[in-house]
Amino acid sequence: MSEPVRQSRRRWSEAFKRRVVAEAAAPGVSVASVARRYDLNANQLFNWRRRYGGGEAFLPVAVVGSEPCVASVLEGVGAGEIEIALSSGQRVVIRGSFDPELVSRLVRGLSS
Repeated sequence: MSEPVRQSRRRWSEAFKRRVVAEAAAPGVSVASVARRYDLNANQLFNWRRRYGGGEAFLPVAVVGSEPCVASVLEGVGAGEIEIALSSGQRVVIRGSFDPELVSRLVRGLSS
């Protein structure tokens, strides 16, 4: 029976981290896909985003129909976190990475 091989910790330069964070911050790019491309854990990339920026973004919002389903977007509390107030008084807090289309469907479902 062979002994398991212990692997040493990998280390990345700050320039590499910033380059990967910038790539993950591009519109329409999935953080998970960038992490896989560089053989990183997605959580590690999220930590780098907090440290080096690139985690904050504004998303386009469109109100459709006669009555808006979203009363207001309160604030982006930090990188990867949004809070939405529905016209019904309910609030939705989303942390981490999210798909804008999925959030839109969630808000529509809660407001009906």
